Amino acid sequence: MNPHTYSLYARLREPHLLEMLEPKEGECILDLGCGAGYFTERIAENGARCCGIDTDRRSLGLARDNVPAAFICGSVTDVPIKDNTIEKALLADVLEHVEEDERVISELCRIARDKSLLVISVPSRDGLLSSTRLHRLFHSEKGSPEYHVRNGYTLDDLKGLLERHNVRVVEVRYAVTLLGEVFLEALKLMLFLVKKDYTSQASLRDADRSFFFKLYRYIIFPFMYKISRLEDLLLSRFVKGHTIIIKGIVEKRKQGDR
Repeated sequence: MNPHTYSLYARLREPHLLEMLEPKEGECILDLGCGAGYFTERIAENGARCCGIDTDRRSLGLARDNVPAAFICGSVTDVPIKDNTIEKALLADVLEHVEEDERVISELCRIARDKSLLVISVPSRDGLLSSTRLHRLFHSEKGSPEYHVRNGYTLDDLKGLLERHNVRVVEVRYAVTLLGEVFLEALKLMLFLVKKDYTSQASLRDADRSFFFKLYRYIIFPFMYKISRLEDLLLSRFVKGHTIIIKGIVEKRKQGDR
């Protein structure tokens, strides 16, 4: 089982990311910064030829064991893929981990074809709890795979970053709103208390053996997910939540353009 199957955060982002990405059979889709491959698996289920790239070998090992896709150990700032190859790409909560976020978008645009579709999610600096210490839990320890070099983005910051690289923004959504964000931060605190060695997505692979996880899986998670999902359906297009999700189109300059 993928460690994110019962992740409230992954499950609340999932419908937004897949609706915006619209994976179809035969398409070549890149999941950049794929971790343990949760979203890679969701994309592959739609028949797309999916490739996941990440630097964490432990998480990639877990992904290779469970997901029918190709996986490459590589950097998001130096992507080991040829120019003009990718039709669609997903960048789910990666930019906040990387100092050179401009370089990441530049690399995405390099490997993308003209009119390729990009779907990008990042933590929002405008969410209910975005300025709290709880929001930084797991993300403030340098050297950890979960370390954040920045505490998210404003919508204008993210739009500006994409527009500087000729990515035209066509849709914006917020996800994990109000109660969903409160639930998410509470779960992070509980995880911190019971799993202090959380240094990689792969650290959670044995969590399903614990009594706490069974309690969470069958009672806590269904309750939190249903309420948070309903809230997202009603409010995600209008209320600024924990996460910004953007759909963009790569517009490559043709030879002779200035």
